[in-house]
Amino acid sequence: MNVDNSIVKVCKYTDVRELTPEIIWEFVERIEIFKPKRMNGRKVQKMRIVWNCIGEFIPPQPHQDEKTA
Repeated sequence: MNVDNSIVKVCKYTDVRELTPEIIWEFVERIEIFKPKRMNGRKVQKMRIVWNCIGEFIPPQPHQDEKTA
């Protein structure tokens, strides 16, 4: 996907009040759901979202020694 096309899509949705399936289909290339695992007695399931414009975005994770809110 080219940059101009991406900008047009983003500008089209600058005032989103509700996330609809149509908006998701416009931006998401695919969603992958992985097999659940047990970690520290809890069930954890990894999910990967691949966006049309930027590919996969992996947000920064807190360090193990930091407390999360």
